[in-house]
Amino acid sequence: KDIRKSYLDLRLLGMEETMGLVPRTVGTSASKGNSLGSRALGGGPGGLVMGGVEVEALTIFLSAFLLFQVELIVGKELLPWFGGAPSVWTTCLVFFQSVLLAGYAYAHLIVSKLGLPRQLGVHIVVVALSVLLLACLATRWPSPITPGSSWKPAGEAEPVGQLITLLAVSVGIPFFVLSTTGPLLQKWSVISRPGRSPYRLYALSNAGSLVGLLGYPFLVEPFLGIRDQALAWSGLFSGLNASLASQIASDGAVLLAGCMVCHGELVRAKPGVAHLTGFYLAVAAGGALGGLGVAIAAASTPWDSTSYRVIRPWTDDFSNLITVLKKSEEDP
Repeated sequence: KDIRKSYLDLRLLGMEETMGLVPRTVGTSASKGNSLGSRALGGGPGGLVMGGVEVEALTIFLSAFLLFQVELIVGKELLPWFGGAPSVWTTCLVFFQSVLLAGYAYAHLIVSKLGLPRQLGVHIVVVALSVLLLACLATRWPSPITPGSSWKPAGEAEPVGQLITLLAVSVGIPFFVLSTTGPLLQKWSVISRPGRSPYRLYALSNAGSLVGLLGYPFLVEPFLGIRDQALAWSGLFSGLNASLASQIASDGAVLLAGCMVCHGELVRAKPGVAHLTGFYLAVAAGGALGGLGVAIAAASTPWDSTSYRVIRPWTDDFSNLITVLKKSEEDP
């Protein structure tokens, strides 16, 4: 009875904290239990998708910064090849705006048509392909985003088509990936942190764009040659997306860790030999229920913020219950 009462008290306190009725406690069993659930899901309240608000903010800011920087780096490299006419820069702008539109369309499409696990799976493949492409181009060009001299246009070549081809090969896919980062992370932030507005992240994205645009003529161009600029940009891009991919992939590891915790608790709570067959019966029943949940319930339910709100309290309940039971064993 004492254990059950303590657990109900903890659950009530957790609900009050979640609703904002009381400040979060520090050092109590409730806070420890909630922290266990939070760690299992990847961060603070609702950290299912990304590692935390700071990681999201840095990723969005840096992606917007790199988005504008690459336009200026590639434009500075390619404009002299085509005579530096205004129409050349206009063509560059049309290309970048079109790829930005394609990136936003991709983000909208996968969010609208796919559940969260499939969104993460598709995007990690796209991110990995972009980094692999840069690695391949680095072995053939002076830098991963600045074409070699063999790509320079011939005297009579049609400039617009050749310029668009150069841009597509050199920075098309990396630019596309960067353009998807802001919308996708903001959407995933809404899913993982229900009730929190994502538009502060949108403002941060605008700040990153402004720093990238204004910082280039004052902080980048005067101190670095075009090849060093391209190499630095490629390094930042690869590091950013490797980090993003590892965060996305960690969700699978989180699920595995949760399963291992459950198995550990199952082994710890195993009964004596007199109840051995009943123990195995209970394990099999749990496996059957889990299989039904995956095959029927999960398959027919889109993984959105509603699903997250349903699943998260159960996870906190489980972690709180484990904390209370362990504490009851430790206390005399």
